[in-house]
Amino acid sequence: MKHKYTETNYWRGVNPTEIVSLKAESNYTFIYFKNGKSLLVSKCLKELEEKLSLVCDSQYLRISRSTIVNIQYISNASFHLGNSHITL
Repeated sequence: MKHKYTETNYWRGVNPTEIVSLKAESNYTFIYFKNGKSLLVSKCLKELEEKLSLVCDSQYLRISRSTIVNIQYISNASFHLGNSHITL
């Protein structure tokens, strides 16, 4: 079942719940999906983060300046002084 989005044309066939992570590269962002495919879009990470918060509030976690992960796909996380590691 497809989700109803606030901005119907923004995601164009992309189901945000199937996004595993997003990785910024300048003014572009790589979107990685659970099926192993990826998509390069000409949107900055901040804009995509704002759009995701409208449709999937609290499902995504920004873990660094350039990376956002879908918390549903985190399989392991360890946090130590000055060092963190997340496995998807």
